[in-house]
Amino acid sequence: YKKDNTSSDIITDLMVSFTKEERKEIIREGGYSMIPTCLSTFGLARCNIWVQKSNRSSLFQLTDSGHMNKEYDDYMQMLSKNPNDPILREMAEKLRRRIRTTQIEEEIRTMCVASNPVEYAADFLAIDSTELVKIHAIYEQIDQDNDEYISVDEYCRFVCQPTTLCPFIRHIFAVSSPGESKSPKDDKLDFGSTLKATSMFCMFSSDEILQLIFSMYDFNGYGRIKNDDFLLLLTMFHTRHRGPVTRALREFDLPEQGCMTYGTFRTLHHNFPHLFYPALKLQVSSA
Repeated sequence: YKKDNTSSDIITDLMVSFTKEERKEIIREGGYSMIPTCLSTFGLARCNIWVQKSNRSSLFQLTDSGHMNKEYDDYMQMLSKNPNDPILREMAEKLRRRIRTTQIEEEIRTMCVASNPVEYAADFLAIDSTELVKIHAIYEQIDQDNDEYISVDEYCRFVCQPTTLCPFIRHIFAVSSPGESKSPKDDKLDFGSTLKATSMFCMFSSDEILQLIFSMYDFNGYGRIKNDDFLLLLTMFHTRHRGPVTRALREFDLPEQGCMTYGTFRTLHHNFPHLFYPALKLQVSSA
């Protein structure tokens, strides 16, 4: 039934009886039918499998954690009959940890891929409709052609930052909407995506901003970037001060293997706080 998507019935529960008393208990509970073949055929004494079937259309769709919670309830029911079974206890505990991990992942997915970015940002910032209207008025100041979109360049100019930071701003928008394309389509930013990305970025700590910068070139999440990419970051953040940056580079002891880990990247930031200061300044300007 589970593999046949055309069937109107599916198996929603399964139980095993080992004794006559257990068989009578299952019958009293109702809703189960016994599979005719006895498990003694497979060397399991006189065991029988009982299945509960339900109409597919009458069931609501469970989330991953919902399915596991139901399975956990079954484990606890079995443990109530065999409280000293170490294997059952271990399996129930492992499942309990998996449920919590899955619930957290589901919450993160719901937060990051919200169907309505305006509602997400309003909930995230705890603001009401009156405050949203004021924020939208600011957005309209940037949207000078009144087409309900602004460009990344216009965003940069509004927050008084050089357009050389456009690649970093595109990265902020991509990270704020992981379920969408890697960068704003045609560099167009609607009000919802602008509000969501800005609110998330303004809430980042300095360490989170540093991780955000590093992730621009840590494409696979391996925790390392090329030395050349590190130099590209410095060029992006310090286009107007290439001379001082070049002199500072002479003091850097970059890894000889051509790549640096995030630990090395963070150490360089702590030793030379001005390196990524423009990113922190962008956060203040955006707020």
